[in-house]
Amino acid sequence: MVAEAAPTGMDPAALRAEALDLARRILATGPADPVEAVARRVPVTVLGRALGVRDLDALVAAVPPAAAVYLSGTDRPAKADAAVAVLVQLLGPGSGGSGLVVANRIAILMQACEATAALIRNAVRQASGATGRWPAEAIVAETLRFDPPVPALRRIASVTCSLGGRTIDAGTAVTLDLRAANRDPAVFADPDRFDPGRTEPSVLTFGVGRRPCPGAGHAVHLAAGTVDAILGLTEETAR
Repeated sequence: MVAEAAPTGMDPAALRAEALDLARRILATGPADPVEAVARRVPVTVLGRALGVRDLDALVAAVPPAAAVYLSGTDRPAKADAAVAVLVQLLGPGSGGSGLVVANRIAILMQACEATAALIRNAVRQASGATGRWPAEAIVAETLRFDPPVPALRRIASVTCSLGGRTIDAGTAVTLDLRAANRDPAVFADPDRFDPGRTEPSVLTFGVGRRPCPGAGHAVHLAAGTVDAILGLTEETAR
């Protein structure tokens, strides 16, 4: 299950604002573990609402068990298959989507549950040791470089090529170590330091070229809004 196209009809700025608002409301209830209380629930809920899902509680309950199995590549237990069946029902024909569209939506929600949630956790952890006060966007951007939620990308060589003196045949699976690439001293000054004020080129975490992550912009804005709420980076305006 792979999402090939970016989701349409979603305003990234609106997603950020909604994530900030929802995270603040959840945090106001005083959860025992503030980060875990919002890391998964906020991205999945906000995306689900943007996709027109009516039963958001059912969505939030179904995505984690499905994501845990499908994204890990392990055997599919009955619980995961049942969760996917619920997701198909929530995002299926009644939502106006074809089979491929529904599959892409499910894939994006799974990534929000796992990768975006991990980005939020990592950003909060890294921000605790950062010097100075930075906007959530800067913290998230540097976290993508310094402590990416997905440590590697896997691609298949489409043609035979030579890289670093080694021949890579067409059809060969190639794994890119993002943590190493994003700390290349030839590209990043003082690469082992977490610095939200960096101005170096974009990192490779979301992929590049013909197959970048289709939900990159949405993930960054969802994470930024949630991190903003957890760290209290902006004042809450009166309603």
